Amino acid sequence: MVESGPASILSWVLGGIFYLIISLTYMEMGTLYPEAGGPARYAYYTHGPLTNLLNAWASMVWYLFIPPIEAIAVAYGINYFTQNLIMPKSDIPTLLGAAVAAALILLMVPFNYFGVKVFGVSTTGIGIVKLILYLIIPVGLMIAVFLPQNISSLPGGFMPYGAAAMFTAIPLAMFAFGGTRVIPDYAEEMRNPQRDLPLAVLFVVIGQTLIYVLFAVAYVVSVNWSVFGVKPGDWTDLKPIASATIQSYSWLVSTG
Repeated sequence: MVESGPASILSWVLGGIFYLIISLTYMEMGTLYPEAGGPARYAYYTHGPLTNLLNAWASMVWYLFIPPIEAIAVAYGINYFTQNLIMPKSDIPTLLGAAVAAALILLMVPFNYFGVKVFGVSTTGIGIVKLILYLIIPVGLMIAVFLPQNISSLPGGFMPYGAAAMFTAIPLAMFAFGGTRVIPDYAEEMRNPQRDLPLAVLFVVIGQTLIYVLFAVAYVVSVNWSVFGVKPGDWTDLKPIASATIQSYSWLVSTG
C-alpha cells in the first residue's frame, strides 16, 4: 500500500466496492441456505461437487491461517510494551512470542465452540471498545499532524506511480475485507437470517470501508517528510520504515 502513495486511499475505496459485489453472493446464498459454515458449501449448491472441492479446500486454508495471523498480530501489539515477544531485527517471534500466540489461539477455541449465542453480549461490548480505539488512532494522527499538501501538491500528485500501483494494492485491501464471510458462517444461529444476514453483511462492508479509508487518509496527511529524512513525495522510500519493527512511535506525530 505504501508504494501507491496517496492513491492508496482510492485502493481502499475500490476494494470496498469490489468486495461489496462479492458480498451480494453471501447475502443471497446465506438467506437461501442459512447453515453453519455456509460459504464452504455455496459453490456446491451453485456449481456442483467438483467446483466446491476447490472452494472447500480454499475455505479450509482460510480457517487454518486466519487464527495464527490474528494471534501473531496481537503478539506484535503486546511486544510494544514488553519488548520480548518479537526479535528486533528479524521481526520473527521469539520462543516466548510464539508461546503467547499459541495460547491466544487456544483461547479462541471456546469462543468458536460455544458460538455467538453465549458470547454475543461480550462480543458486542468488546467490539464497541475496539471500534473506539480504531477511530482514536487515525483521528489522533490527523489532529497531531495534518499536512493536506501530501495528497496532491507533492511531486507526482495524487497518483505518483500511476494506476498500475494503485490496482496492485487492491488485492491487499481485499484481504482485509475477508472477515465479512464469517457472518454467513453463523447464519444457522441467527434468529432471522433472511432479514439480519444481508443487513449485517452490508453494514460490515460499508463500515470497514469507511474505517480503512479513514486510516489511509490519516496515513497520507500525517507523513512529515523532514522527520523521516525522505524527499517529499518519494513514497517508495517509506516502505522500509513502514515494515520495520517500531520501538517508539514518537516520530510518527512529531512536527520536527
